[in-house]
Amino acid sequence: MKGNTSTDAASEHSPGSPFHHCISSYSRNYIEEESLGRGGGGKVKRCQHKLDEKHYAVKIIPYNEDKEAEALNELKILSTFQHTNVVRYYYSWKEEFVVDSASSDSASSSSSNLAYNRTLYVAMELCQRTLRAAFQENRDFSPEDTERMLKEMAESLKCIHDKNVIHCDIAADNIFLDFGGKAMIGDFGLAEFLKDGKSSIECEARGKVLYHAPELSTEGEKRMVNFTKATDIYALGLVMLELLFPSETYMGTKNLFDEAKKDTFPEKNDKVSELQYDTIQRMLSLNADDRPTALQVLNALS
Repeated sequence: MKGNTSTDAASEHSPGSPFHHCISSYSRNYIEEESLGRGGGGKVKRCQHKLDEKHYAVKIIPYNEDKEAEALNELKILSTFQHTNVVRYYYSWKEEFVVDSASSDSASSSSSNLAYNRTLYVAMELCQRTLRAAFQENRDFSPEDTERMLKEMAESLKCIHDKNVIHCDIAADNIFLDFGGKAMIGDFGLAEFLKDGKSSIECEARGKVLYHAPELSTEGEKRMVNFTKATDIYALGLVMLELLFPSETYMGTKNLFDEAKKDTFPEKNDKVSELQYDTIQRMLSLNADDRPTALQVLNALS
């Protein structure tokens, strides 16, 4: 089942009504338990599979014909990784329902009244919480846990960059903690492959502005920017800074980040090692060329 993709044509004709909708594969096979939030163009549900009784995070991504390639992008990226520090992809499938937009009282339906509801389902590893949720719960990580999580996040980003993928949305909201507390990067809804030997992705600004590197900050609502491995490094540096110097409020975190973007950092405390402090400062260099690679970050923290 792992790594599979399939298409379920979830509609069929029957006498007496223009179209009869079958029960979807999702409803047939999963017990939906709760909403886990939204991300990258879809909503995520905690589900239990009826057959194997295991729990999954199932991402539900509606799309139309024009947006099919965009909807499949996250799936293609997720299926690239087989790494313990990247949220695991299991399998996926598409469902397509034919919808009659004419009045239900109509005896017949012309083709002009027909529309298609298309949905992509992606079953992924279920994690316990996000790092953001842990912050909101005022979770106090031990120095040992913090040191481990810093390494795990660096290893996760190294894996992503090794596959020539730019995440474009690294934030505490997209760092996931499994049930053993292991940190991993997830939510690839805005990620893209580097193509044709390019070192950047030119696109409209995306992701959480709070975690944007300085070079992504330009005027205008629909501005074109260049996401690079260095912008991912900067965003992860802010996540690490937030982990080492936690704040109880959003404004406290924003002020911490605003100061970092002016090359000003809080004083090191006893819980932060010189190595961690220096590495994060280099990750948050204002000049993108001065930032270390993910491999260099991992080596520095190991």
